[in-house]
Amino acid sequence: LGTIDITDKLSVNSYLDKKDFLPGETFTINLKVNEPSREFRVKFDFEGEATEQIFEGTEFSYPIKSKENIKSGLHNINIKVSDLFGNYYESNLELSIIPVAKKLEVSIDKSDYLPEEQLEISGEIFDQGDERFEDGIITIRVLDAKENEIANSQINSGSTYTLQLEKYISPGIYKVTGEGSGFKKEITFNVKELEKIDVYYEGNKLKILNEGNTEISDSFVVYLDSNPVTNFNLKSKPSEIKEYDLRALVSEDRVYDLKINFKGQDINVGDALIMDDRPISSKITG
Repeated sequence: LGTIDITDKLSVNSYLDKKDFLPGETFTINLKVNEPSREFRVKFDFEGEATEQIFEGTEFSYPIKSKENIKSGLHNINIKVSDLFGNYYESNLELSIIPVAKKLEVSIDKSDYLPEEQLEISGEIFDQGDERFEDGIITIRVLDAKENEIANSQINSGSTYTLQLEKYISPGIYKVTGEGSGFKKEITFNVKELEKIDVYYEGNKLKILNEGNTEISDSFVVYLDSNPVTNFNLKSKPSEIKEYDLRALVSEDRVYDLKINFKGQDINVGDALIMDDRPISSKITG
């Protein structure tokens, strides 16, 4: 006469009211059972939390509130429906959590810098699940002690901005600010004092260049052929060159081994041809 098919599978349609949700938002699971009306048991498993409900009829709706700190991206809801006879239905529904920016972090690679060093500034925006907010843009600004802006740049969340400090940047406390997605973060760093000179002989003159970032007020000793001959005062601002006339220090025109001693450190200048080409009147009067 024919065959019959015995099955323990329930025919159920399951769906969400929509697919994309914000953290903390409530979504509704809807079920439509394509079987005669009777008592059914439904179990939902979402983010490790299980919920069981009993309903009668063929249609059922149940709201579930997502956590405020739920991770962004795709999530699955496991659904199981069963009746008193052991017939069952099982499926997974997929929903997407929209990321929401929750905090901004700005950091630098260290706290103290010398002139001409590189300053690395990192910025990152985090979402409600404490993961990187990929769409975030951060505006980085660097300000000196007088609130003058010395750098301004935009970076993506999770990126690093590198700033090359200037040769004669002033010592002191500088400020780094980061702004993005409605948040602002501020940190500071210190530019240390650097006292440094470059010494050379040119045009019958000893020349000293202040290559540091701080004013120098000191003295140094001049040596000719390893003999100390005189002291000079050195007072100069960063990038300033001071000239010293050595012609009155020699008794004959020739090449001398020239060096100076500054703050207890010997600095070799090298061979220097010193020629006393001053006018006779200058020589007489000194």
